[in-house]
Amino acid sequence: MAQYNENNSLRTFCNASDATNNNEYVLNKIAAGYNAVDGGSCNRISSNSRSQVSGWHWQSCTEMVMPMGRGENDTMFQAKPFDMGNYSKECEEMFGVTPRPYWAPIEFGGHDIKNVLNKFASNIIFSNGLRDPYSSGG
Repeated sequence: MAQYNENNSLRTFCNASDATNNNEYVLNKIAAGYNAVDGGSCNRISSNSRSQVSGWHWQSCTEMVMPMGRGENDTMFQAKPFDMGNYSKECEEMFGVTPRPYWAPIEFGGHDIKNVLNKFASNIIFSNGLRDPYSSGG
């Protein structure tokens, strides 16, 4: 929400969270914020609304597929493993294209990365860690 703040969603989230009883359990405050933004669904990613489509949606459907999901014991939320079939269906509905999950490594390489870096690069630091929500794409 903070990254894109679509439709002032961050303010809506904060206002709804703040409007709960001060003695309310913190997870209930968070749920109130999400429910205010998403109408109780807590899932904006699968929205097929064209008004929410960005260049990133197109790119992730055509060339930068990042299979992000969460397992049963990864977070406090329900498990939601990545489903390539469902992901492909959403891309086909939204853009009429089928995702190409291996396009980037085929186009740019990435196999035997240590050898490639020894030949073509130096002083590169890969700084993303496991706390980075996009680390699986790195």
